[in-house]
Amino acid sequence: MSGIAAILRPDGAPVPAERLAAMAAAIAYRGPDGTRLWHGPGAALACAAFATSRADRAAPPPLVHQGGGIVLAMDGWLANRDDLRDALAQQPGLDRDASDAQLALHLFARDPGQAAARLEGEFALVVWDWRRRAAWCARDHHGLRPLFWHWDGQALLVASDIAAILAALPSAPALNDGFLAEIAADIVCTGHETIW
Repeated sequence: MSGIAAILRPDGAPVPAERLAAMAAAIAYRGPDGTRLWHGPGAALACAAFATSRADRAAPPPLVHQGGGIVLAMDGWLANRDDLRDALAQQPGLDRDASDAQLALHLFARDPGQAAARLEGEFALVVWDWRRRAAWCARDHHGLRPLFWHWDGQALLVASDIAAILAALPSAPALNDGFLAEIAADIVCTGHETIW
């Protein structure tokens, strides 16, 4: 299983390299095939790769669209890759052996508003369009791949592992006593909170 991490700044401010490096180090165990980093205007993305196909090895994420402006980090696989490949057959720069991440990237480049709804499989992804300063974060419909996030008022932190989020914060957040009580009572009622 691969891992992804991203720091997104809608205001376009630069992202400190050491902050993304800390996130990447926290998810390195997910990437036996290495970790790649991407830094650009208003964002930085990392992907700890676990390649499961020749196409994954040839084009490991984060991937930048050849038309420029869009970058994607993805963990997972697509069940409808043949349908997507047929739908994107006329896209320049997309070959028949495109990886699942390449298909997702081209889909977001073509129709960002509807792209996530067209993906089927087991995945978590982050897409950053630095021209529009717009981001899309999505995971599969069943939530099989984890995707955690934290908004601090200036930057959105997104990662496959909550340890990556914690590694990027200046200090550890306070524990969420209410959620810990739910866990201790074995009655978890809150689906959108964590122990922090």
